[in-house]
Amino acid sequence: MTKVRNSIECFMNGLLWVAGYLLCNVLFDAAFPEWGALSVAIATDVVFIILGSGSYKRLRTEMLRREVCDYEILSAIGHGAMVFLLWFCADIIGNVIAVTVPDPALDDHLATQAMNPYAFMFLSICIAPVAEEILLRGIVYVKFKSGSSVWIAAVASSMLFGIMHGTLAQFFIATLFGMGQCFLFEYTRKLRWVIGLHVLVNISNFVIASMSIPVEYFVNVPLIVFLLLVIVISIAVIIPKDEKKIKPQDS
Repeated sequence: MTKVRNSIECFMNGLLWVAGYLLCNVLFDAAFPEWGALSVAIATDVVFIILGSGSYKRLRTEMLRREVCDYEILSAIGHGAMVFLLWFCADIIGNVIAVTVPDPALDDHLATQAMNPYAFMFLSICIAPVAEEILLRGIVYVKFKSGSSVWIAAVASSMLFGIMHGTLAQFFIATLFGMGQCFLFEYTRKLRWVIGLHVLVNISNFVIASMSIPVEYFVNVPLIVFLLLVIVISIAVIIPKDEKKIKPQDS
């Protein structure tokens, strides 16, 4: 019973952080309706970068007190490359979902983005990656993992990451990308790796969008099957092969 109670407490703590993030967004929107959605999102992310940094540092200190953390830089780069490949394949499938499945939330998202593309770019490249990685990987994933396992924590926190993006297509992309980020963070135990990769992914999104490639080219069943296979292989490569070694307790 003690283990179950601890698991529930860890999950509730993680969920409270996500609820606090969403509540902060709602409060900013209600208090400053003239700001617009992008300014509200920037303000919310900045608040949680400030609030979350201290909590993440405490959680990481406690985590490193219990577990051995060592990794090779070249191997970490390889892990990051596989996560990028996972995202790229998921992004193509997500865009196919976007053009084949009606989603009013996606229309609202695109309209908000079009209203101020420079603010959206600033949010996506400079602010959101830091805030989201601190919140979802540095706090929520770590709390979930302390009450369960790497796999359960990665899936649960990544689904929350997907839900927070608000559209069906983004849910698919963000959930898979989030799982890759969890495994990369599990390997390195350093947020700078996942933040850097998140920035690279968001920059790549803008570059790909600027190329104006018709999504209809990818509405192809064999191609979708191939991309799903690549995603499965990518996950198989980057999943932790074993749990981090537990440090011996001082006698």
